[in-house]
Formats: sequence, C-alpha cells, structure tokens
Amino acid sequence: MQFSQDQDVASYTIRAYAVGKIDIVAPAGGMSSGSQPRAQQPYVMTSSFIMTATCLIDDWPPQSVKQLSDDNLKLIVALAPEMILLGTGNTLQFPASHLTVELMAQGIGVEIMTTPAACRTYNILVNENRNVALAILL
Repeated sequence: MQFSQDQDVASYTIRAYAVGKIDIVAPAGGMSSGSQPRAQQPYVMTSSFIMTATCLIDDWPPQSVKQLSDDNLKLIVALAPEMILLGTGNTLQFPASHLTVELMAQGIGVEIMTTPAACRTYNILVNENRNVALAILL
C-alpha cells in the first residue's frame, strides 16, 4: 500500500507498507557540501522497530505480541510519548493486559492496531505535531 499524504520533511514518516516490510523516510536535515539541503533518506524496515518524529530505534527485540515485556516497553517510555501506537501485523492481537495498564498508569495512551492502521494513524498524528511513538512488530 502506497501512502500519498503530504509528509513533514522534518520527521520520520511512513512512505509505504507491505506485508513484512515498511518503507520509512528519515527527516531531511543539514546541508550538503554544496550548501543544498539534504534530501530525505529512505529506509526499508523488515524487523520490529520503534519510531517517533525524531527518533528511529531499528533493533527492537520483540517479534510478536507474545514476546512483549516490560523491558521492551521501557525503551518506548524513555522517549516520553503521550501516546503509543502498537502495530501487531495484519491481525489485531492484544498484549498481556498488565503491560498496557502500566503504560496508562503513567499517563501514556496506548492504541493497539493492525500494522497498516498504525502506520496511517502515525503519519496523521505526526503531521499534527503530536508526540506519538509507533511500535511495530514485524
């Protein structure tokens, strides 16, 4: 699925989603040696990752909802998001309830979604300058 929404060139955004892979565009930044702005950099993610508008953690260990742990979620909490979007693949799967209860007790909203829905929602929220973290299980 190709996304065509206008993208914020200062943020990590999702360019496209396919089963088992997500195309990410890294923020444009800095100047090239010719004093031209650097173009956005594309990445293809094929394993689980965490992303915010300003940060990409491309080595997030869990590969399934069953592998999620408190330690895995501490990486996201350290980014201080107001909301976490958890993409669980093409099928909606819910993690153990104690994991989400702890996040909500800390004032962090949690939305569990299929991966395509999480990607679309993330792009919308980032373009609204919301402090959101995307956690994708691939």
